[in-house]
Amino acid sequence: MSTEIVTIRNSGSRSVDLDVSHYYGGSKHGPCLQLTAKMEDGTSGYVQISFKDWIILQSAIPTRWKF
Repeated sequence: MSTEIVTIRNSGSRSVDLDVSHYYGGSKHGPCLQLTAKMEDGTSGYVQISFKDWIILQSAIPTRWKF
């Protein structure tokens, strides 16, 4: 069972709402995030990442970027 964390409005290059949820991926994956957005054809697409994936993703973001 997943729990919705937040909806990011007008996200990304397509300016669509991005729903962020978390769930437990079992003993193999542990805590995970799911990012869900509406696709061009009207269906929903999603990406699921584990906490380990999230750490790797964070370290891949250049520190010179200004947010």
